[in-house]
Amino acid sequence: MGRPVSRRLISDVDKTKLKEENMENDLRKENADLKEQLEKAQNLGANNTRVEPDTYVEIISLCPTLLTLSTETKGRGFNFTWNKFGEVRQVVYSDLQKIIQNHGSGIYTDFIREGYVYINNADVVKKSGLKELYDKLLTKEQVEKVMKCDSEECVKLFKSTIPRQQLFIAQMLIDELAKGAILDLNIIDEFSRISKVKIVDVAEEAKSYLDMGLKQ
Repeated sequence: MGRPVSRRLISDVDKTKLKEENMENDLRKENADLKEQLEKAQNLGANNTRVEPDTYVEIISLCPTLLTLSTETKGRGFNFTWNKFGEVRQVVYSDLQKIIQNHGSGIYTDFIREGYVYINNADVVKKSGLKELYDKLLTKEQVEKVMKCDSEECVKLFKSTIPRQQLFIAQMLIDELAKGAILDLNIIDEFSRISKVKIVDVAEEAKSYLDMGLKQ
């Protein structure tokens, strides 16, 4: 016959177990707190990343037509021109700051915040207060994917971006269709519904003008 276990011994075991559980919980909390502090420090470090004034920043045109941005009002200062969608220019950071300030002044169309160009530098985007916009704005590569009109992913991307970029994509699709490109018209119809641009109708009209020009 085995010896009975005293209530005191059971109580001591429970206390030890409870103490260990409390220590584990405290350790988990400390680890969570440390992780949170580390993430905050990393985010603060990213926001405080210094960009030197003479750093070259890659700027990509997302505009389907000729685009010129200037560092001062009325075209004064330095002018930077992109001839077509996807064209790249290297702009010194100090000049880019002036461009952002000039075209965000309210005097002109805000070409930067309307997505006419893509600043291909995450640190510069954050420092310029454009992070929220760039969470929606499509990159050149994403726009090219949308232009293929070959999947539902294209529709999702088109729907997710800002209205100005939707109009740019619609304009480029009109040009492609007018030149005879074969694209999925069901997807084109989706784009038309979202952007409120009758892409096929405008493309057919543009094609008729092109045909008339060729016959003359």
